[in-house]
Amino acid sequence: MRKVHSGMMHSLIASGRTDQWSRYMTGGGYTEAIQIGKYKVETQEDEFDIRFLIWNPTRPCVTMVLDKRDKTASMDSVEYNPQCNVNGNMKRGEGTREMIDFALSLLKQAGAKKVQLMDNSSVICNGVKVRLGLMYFFRTGQTWYEKYFRFQPEPKYAARYATVQANLNPMDKPCDYFTDDVIYELLADKKMVFLPNVVWEKSL
Repeated sequence: MRKVHSGMMHSLIASGRTDQWSRYMTGGGYTEAIQIGKYKVETQEDEFDIRFLIWNPTRPCVTMVLDKRDKTASMDSVEYNPQCNVNGNMKRGEGTREMIDFALSLLKQAGAKKVQLMDNSSVICNGVKVRLGLMYFFRTGQTWYEKYFRFQPEPKYAARYATVQANLNPMDKPCDYFTDDVIYELLADKKMVFLPNVVWEKSL
């Protein structure tokens, strides 16, 4: 996932925090984080933004930025690691969904009205790296974030996505079938090449 709300990057540049934020995102430990429930959380705030990190001991598990002016947040990255909770026993799948629910609650408590993301997530399935959202879509008719968190395409993509979704026949295939080559072929065949570029959003 990557930043999708352009005003947020302008804010980071204006505040001179891009180098510091990059360092936090790539590692540095959670020595300045506080424990909230099962998670270590660090926040940074300036005139325009609030930045959130949910840590494992060495790198962020979740990174988010809230633009205080328009109350829109971006969820920039989510990474699974058993140590994303303080007990070091976070379950894959269920635990990741619980952590994302917690992250969304942090944004809401901070005043966010909407959160956006680009679904670039991937997962290892039977030794094969596959695109999680697209694999879920072709198997179930919904992306992973749509199914579990009710994210929807932003308005400019909504009608096209609804048309594709209505005409999709879900595929009963194992997840490791959906390699990048297969995904790209399916996207082109079904005239869905726009789908990887969809910005997903959720009201809070």
